[in-house]
Amino acid sequence: MSETLDGAKQVLTATFRDPITQTLLIHSSLTRTQFETVLISMLGQELSGRPVLSHERLVLRLTKPKLTRGSFNRTLSQARRNIVGSIYTILLLGYVGLFDSPELAPFLELASRMKAYIDQREASETMTQEDRGEVMKIIGDELEEAINTLVRGAPNEV
Repeated sequence: MSETLDGAKQVLTATFRDPITQTLLIHSSLTRTQFETVLISMLGQELSGRPVLSHERLVLRLTKPKLTRGSFNRTLSQARRNIVGSIYTILLLGYVGLFDSPELAPFLELASRMKAYIDQREASETMTQEDRGEVMKIIGDELEEAINTLVRGAPNEV
């Protein structure tokens, strides 16, 4: 495997080790394989620094690296359907009043908090890997609770 693909695979591995990614993925509508496939498909060129050929995308897979192109493409199609479905679900719940409003403001606020956490993580170069892992775990727990609170609605509800 070329050096650029090795670097891309390291980025993918680090992404899956990130506690926030793990928390979000567990509760998402994507399987790990679908998420991995979407990352490779959408970020392959950015990760490797050049266009990624279809047979190289298969090599980047962390799970089942001896996959066929057809299987990769089917998984990618399933992931895209799940992503689109998730967006429609959020909009639907807002539209019919199950969320406070059909606006995505609460979700955008969460996304903004996540961005701040990411910036904080990148700025904390002096932290040990263990400390960084603990901070990311705390952030992941906070995000999980914030999302659950957002979905549950008013605190007096059961």
